[in-house]
Amino acid sequence: MLGELTASIAHEVNQPLTGIVTTGQVGLRLLNGPEPDLAEMRELTKSVVDDALRAADIIVRVRAMATRQAPEQTLLSLDEVIREALTFLRHKVQSHGLTVTHHTSHATPKVLADRTQIQQVIVNLTVNAIQAMAHAERPQRTLVIRTTLSDPHTLCCTFEDSGPGIKPEHLDHLLDSFFTTKDAGMGLGLPICRSIIEAHGGCVRADNESAYGGARFSFTLPAKPH
Repeated sequence: MLGELTASIAHEVNQPLTGIVTTGQVGLRLLNGPEPDLAEMRELTKSVVDDALRAADIIVRVRAMATRQAPEQTLLSLDEVIREALTFLRHKVQSHGLTVTHHTSHATPKVLADRTQIQQVIVNLTVNAIQAMAHAERPQRTLVIRTTLSDPHTLCCTFEDSGPGIKPEHLDHLLDSFFTTKDAGMGLGLPICRSIIEAHGGCVRADNESAYGGARFSFTLPAKPH
């Protein structure tokens, strides 16, 4: 259990730390240019601060889980949390030449959830799609994120990509701890997503039914009426 906890901390904190490095590298390239764009540098600096705060937040949440403290659940707009997560990842998306579309709906109700944990689910699923499409031999790399109301009491968030899809023999094991299809993978991203969503009363699913030819991941959360 200690090994799994340690690995999960390493996996989750790696995301914002990678973001800090990537943003810092972009900033250095701008500073080395003939006329640095100060407005862009302000945005990059803000991104570094946001990622650092997110890493600190993750540590606090993991420590809270280790000591069995209840998550800090508040009423959230899932679409707002998605927008925040995509802001963290915008440079990674741009560097891989991806088109990410986020379909929102003003009619969707809020959810009672821990913002940092749900944000980590969205980041993990988005990064998984980015990595999958990076190896796909397709000119168009597309990720579409959509929130819909499955029924009056259930909010569903779907991620559809144009990557190579999931091998049939892997479908039943994707959410298992330490199962990975990546050479340098830890096999913890999806199990962490599953643990977080199930702790919030929802579920995670994966299949190859993406409208764009790749994989489709989705998770549900109990909806709170307006």
